Amino acid sequence: MTAPRVALLMTALALAAPWSATKWTGGALANAGEPAGSLSIRIVPRNGPAHIETLDGIGCTAAICSRVFVRTLLVNDEGAAVQHVDFDTIAAIEMLGAGDARVRLIDGTFQRVLVAADNRVLYLLDEAGRTKTVGLGDLAAIEFLR
Repeated sequence: MTAPRVALLMTALALAAPWSATKWTGGALANAGEPAGSLSIRIVPRNGPAHIETLDGIGCTAAICSRVFVRTLLVNDEGAAVQHVDFDTIAAIEMLGAGDARVRLIDGTFQRVLVAADNRVLYLLDEAGRTKTVGLGDLAAIEFLR
């Protein structure tokens, strides 16, 4: 990795750090837009078999931040930019480690992104409607089922 690219990545990480959970988990973002509803996903754990779950939202260890998008930093040759990637545009997410991910959109394009530190926990619903959490670091991939 070249020195300018390392500096850019360091800047992106520094920008991501101040996003505290309390800043982004308030009621406005916790229920931003329509809930994902019964959005089914296939999760591929780093250890163990793939299985289908119902996605309730994404957030931090304390609360759901969003039920409709994941907040990321898009890092490319032009710099770093905060963006929201709507769940309904995602086909799959490949977790590359340390929050780094490759997102395959339903239009067939790919984006390499850094998932914001407070957006690295999936909230899933079990058959009884109870919430359980899974850290993105424990997953190899997520596929959004349509």
